[in-house]
Amino acid sequence: MVPILATLTVLLVLGGWQVYQVATEETPVSASDPGTDVNAVGTEMEVSIGDAGRMHFVETVTFPTARSQLDLSVPRRMGAGADFRPVVSSLVVREPGSAEVKPLELGDRTTVHLTRSAVTVVLEYDASGVVNRSGDASTPDRALALVTPLVVEQARRLPAVVRVSSVKVLNVGCLRGSTLVGCGTQTADGWAVESSGSEGDVLSDVLAQLNLAVP
Repeated sequence: MVPILATLTVLLVLGGWQVYQVATEETPVSASDPGTDVNAVGTEMEVSIGDAGRMHFVETVTFPTARSQLDLSVPRRMGAGADFRPVVSSLVVREPGSAEVKPLELGDRTTVHLTRSAVTVVLEYDASGVVNRSGDASTPDRALALVTPLVVEQARRLPAVVRVSSVKVLNVGCLRGSTLVGCGTQTADGWAVESSGSEGDVLSDVLAQLNLAVP
């Protein structure tokens, strides 16, 4: 288990992170699939961060072919992510019908059966237990956050972009196994992390260094 303070130190030192991208072949898509926009295939996640660090997520997943179910999980992380205890709540899956899913805690898995097969699915949810403060008296406002607590198994190898729109975010990084590496780029209103979904460039867990108000 990596101490939170040590992880935050790593984030501060690597303030000049650059976007990590690998130019590889895109996921093949059949242009004949009805309702499929080739350019839209992939995951788009919008993350909002409240004053106390509570997070709200809107995740839109567009598959190359229609899906009838989603396998969801809140897995245990390694390295810098080992101390997080995520709880995903208020989870609603829309496709365009909607289904409410019971809260998912660390280690939980569930399968959501869609009301009908769908190419595009929207998941909206809240998460707690995803922010760890530094515990350092000299930087009481610093914290580390897990901004990808929920995993959609069928979307793991799709192109993806995670957008964290908040002035609270100082930097972002990705967990490659137990190692934290630079993977984000700063935008006009926050940070973004992108991946192509190809082998060697699959989106991993995204962590953000935050500047939060002291309670």
